[in-house]
Amino acid sequence: MELSTVIASLADLRYRPPDAWLAAFTEEARQRLPSMTNQDYGLLAAALAALAAPLEPEWLSDLTAEAGRKWCGGNRPSRRCSSREGEGGFLPSPDP
Repeated sequence: MELSTVIASLADLRYRPPDAWLAAFTEEARQRLPSMTNQDYGLLAAALAALAAPLEPEWLSDLTAEAGRKWCGGNRPSRRCSSREGEGGFLPSPDP
């Protein structure tokens, strides 16, 4: 997705936009989380961390929840996932 490529490129260039720009970017990214791929989530998270972007806990929860849903419902249908309260997102269930 274009958003993850843009922010990853800025991080590669070591160019940190102003906080207001990052806030607008992360809000737009939040709206597009459902259409992103696992690679997009990784690029997005790594780049925002490298840029020391000010992220709200709710934004991180949205990212992890959406990525967890995709991961658990992804290419491995035999993988069971569960939501564990207080851990923000979906995690693989332990095998019996």
